[in-house]
Amino acid sequence: MREKRTKKVAASAAAIAVAATGAIVGFAAPAAAEDGANGEVRGYLWPGSDGTPNWEGTYRMPDGTEAWCASIWAPEPIYADSYGNPVPLTKNDGSPLSDDEMQTLAYVVSTASDAVINQVGKDADDHSAAASVIIHNMTNSAPASYDPQWPLDAFDANEDPIGSGQQTTEVHGVYDALLADAALYGGEWEFTYDDVGDWTVGDTVEVTGRLQTTAGTPIPDRELEIAGTYGFDVPVETVTTGADGGFTIEGTITDTSAMVEPALIAPAQTVMMREPASWSSAQRPQNMILVDDALLRGTLLFSAQEPGEPTIGTSAHDQTDGDRVLPSEGGTIVDVVSYENLTPGTEYTLTGELMDSATGEGTGITGEATFTPETPNG
Repeated sequence: MREKRTKKVAASAAAIAVAATGAIVGFAAPAAAEDGANGEVRGYLWPGSDGTPNWEGTYRMPDGTEAWCASIWAPEPIYADSYGNPVPLTKNDGSPLSDDEMQTLAYVVSTASDAVINQVGKDADDHSAAASVIIHNMTNSAPASYDPQWPLDAFDANEDPIGSGQQTTEVHGVYDALLADAALYGGEWEFTYDDVGDWTVGDTVEVTGRLQTTAGTPIPDRELEIAGTYGFDVPVETVTTGADGGFTIEGTITDTSAMVEPALIAPAQTVMMREPASWSSAQRPQNMILVDDALLRGTLLFSAQEPGEPTIGTSAHDQTDGDRVLPSEGGTIVDVVSYENLTPGTEYTLTGELMDSATGEGTGITGEATFTPETPNG
């Protein structure tokens, strides 16, 4: 036996009323031509026990908001005239969610939103339907009225109750992945950094760190935007975390006080909802869920020492016997140059003259070399 209650719908691809509906996770978007008769946007249908098509996916609100529903078997959001101020999300009977349920829903909705809201195509439909099943299940206070296995079985079997051509066999895998990732990566995230070195202005250095949950789980494959810097010239705009959550930001220090700030949109920590304040339907429409993504910034402040005065020294010797005297018949002088506090990447020209050891005067024999140091000292 499947659902206890359904609503009769018109079985046409152009106009589909649905039964599995509820609270909304909302983002503004203009109405699309393919929206269903009751505001269906992204997702799939599955047949109820009496063959009535039920919807798992997002809806269009009257104000253009695309959103998920949580209050199972309630009228669609297009039947609400207005909504009140945000309040904490509850189950559909008003009972509170547990901390674990809130954390899981916040992660699932925030993550799925990236693939669904204002997107088109099969991947958006797969994620929308998968997230809808999770939301319906976790906010439903009467388990006998809805079992997530009902739509998942229908999606596995690629059931298509109105012959729309939908392909649903990948929804279950997305459902499993969202819940598995929520268990791993749900909750607060943080940046950690390795100790900085004994750095000097002008050095090109690598700042290394990790993105992880506050419980210590590394978070891989996330793109970090270099949101801000000062005193640190970074040539790239983004870096990506590795399998261990690690990342490296290479740059050149330009000031004694420096900062680099990678950032990313992290999953929300809390879920709020807006309840309908008035409606034209006989029954109260669904609540509207608001999940805010959080901008997570990993600010690292560090200092560097001023470089000393540039110095260059030489150590010349006769190539033949290694002494510092060149015989009158001539020979080859090898001059080893050492330097400190030069600016990496800057071209320098070094000139020298062979001196008469007896008079201390120049001989007119000169040499010249141009070089560009890679490090301040060498």
